[in-house]
Amino acid sequence: MIRVSVILPSYNRPAFLRAAVDSVFAQTHPDWELVIADDGSDGETRGYVQALGRDPRVQVVSLDHSGNPGAVRNAAAQRARGHWLAFLDSDDVWMADKLERQLQAMAAHPERQWSYGAIDRIDATGNVIPRRTPAHPRPQGDILEDVIRWRAGIAMPTVMVTRELFARVGGFDEAHPMFEDFDLWLRLATASPATAIDVPLAGVRFHATHYGSHGERGYRDWIALFERWRPRISAAHLQRALDEQCVACLIGIAHARIAAGRPVDALRVMFEGRPGAWHHANWWTGATRIALRSLLPLPHARAARGPEHAAD
Repeated sequence: MIRVSVILPSYNRPAFLRAAVDSVFAQTHPDWELVIADDGSDGETRGYVQALGRDPRVQVVSLDHSGNPGAVRNAAAQRARGHWLAFLDSDDVWMADKLERQLQAMAAHPERQWSYGAIDRIDATGNVIPRRTPAHPRPQGDILEDVIRWRAGIAMPTVMVTRELFARVGGFDEAHPMFEDFDLWLRLATASPATAIDVPLAGVRFHATHYGSHGERGYRDWIALFERWRPRISAAHLQRALDEQCVACLIGIAHARIAAGRPVDALRVMFEGRPGAWHHANWWTGATRIALRSLLPLPHARAARGPEHAAD
């Protein structure tokens, strides 16, 4: 059996895709296959991907364009033959020893069926972007609460999971394409402890066309995800974590409204946006900040920032 199946979705961006593919071929661990699911790319990317398919280590899955990243990754995973699935996005790159280092770390804990690790942030040209905060050890073992609270910082191109566990939890949820990666991390953390590697395994690229969800809509999507998870979790401390994350998103919505010049609406969100929110300590901290910032001149109010949750 092949050891690792690399799951790589693609849709145009040929320059970035070439760098991603090159980083797979440069791996020090040789026992891998590359499964590229192409989501209806245009001519240049389509031609490049089809040419790659002539390599016996590469499978190409050609799809009609859907724009659903979970569905595209699932299509590649269905063709995978490896014991492990490792995910890589078309605009990111792996360190040359990524697979080797990760497999060694997981061999030390065979009861853990998935793992993740640190990243470098890189710009469009591949240069490392200086860290905004010091590096911190990543949680491992039972990390479900850490995932819920955005403390794990899991980046797609660092995740490796057994093909059996990925299938058992149902893969990516294609019905909810927003934060489908975070939803999968929750399901993996529910089903198995995780191993964490505290050295960069991948370079995650931040550029003009980098996908993301920001502002009020993004926070409302987070709240919807946390609410979907409420019936799946019975432990009181995890229910509390879900509630407090919804409050954190409420605070983010209020900050977005202040930045849009709507301080009265920001206060209304805090006091009317979620019944019982005031039961949580983070609501009081957030409400105080929102009240103070609502009184500031608009340029200062626009400097307000909501909660951070990006992987670092």
